[in-house]
Amino acid sequence: MGMKIQSKAMPQEKPNTHAVAKKSFESIEAQLPHLVITIDEHPDTRRDNRKLTIPMQEHLAFEIVIIFANNELTLIISEFHWHYSCTDADDQAWCIETVVQLVTNQARLKETLRGSRVTKSELQTLQDNEWVTVAATGTMPLPSFKKKTTRIIQNTNDQHG
Repeated sequence: MGMKIQSKAMPQEKPNTHAVAKKSFESIEAQLPHLVITIDEHPDTRRDNRKLTIPMQEHLAFEIVIIFANNELTLIISEFHWHYSCTDADDQAWCIETVVQLVTNQARLKETLRGSRVTKSELQTLQDNEWVTVAATGTMPLPSFKKKTTRIIQNTNDQHG
């Protein structure tokens, strides 16, 4: 009679999310060397986090902010915010790619407003010469008599250096 050996699945090692965030920020800096980019290591002293800011400047028509906190990267442009997990390699790559696309006019934001209030923000990428929504955030629209308008936030200043 042979002995039955039961194997235990080895627990997967959790990624060092702080290192992932740092590497993501370094990748963005390396891909966009013509832009002024600031990194604040601990903007909120109550928790361990990091913040990357690409301010509006000669080659960028709007500000881009990425905050690392709670094991995720949060991309913020205008009223749009999207969370990317630091434990998912595809999410990290998508965050970096989105920032580069926004700067190089391959992505934009489409905002829907009621009066001056943004009720929906859509991240759109250029695919086959058409703008396609790839992510959206919004608020519960309250009944409003204010006119519904659309605003496009798009970089048209890309010069690459």
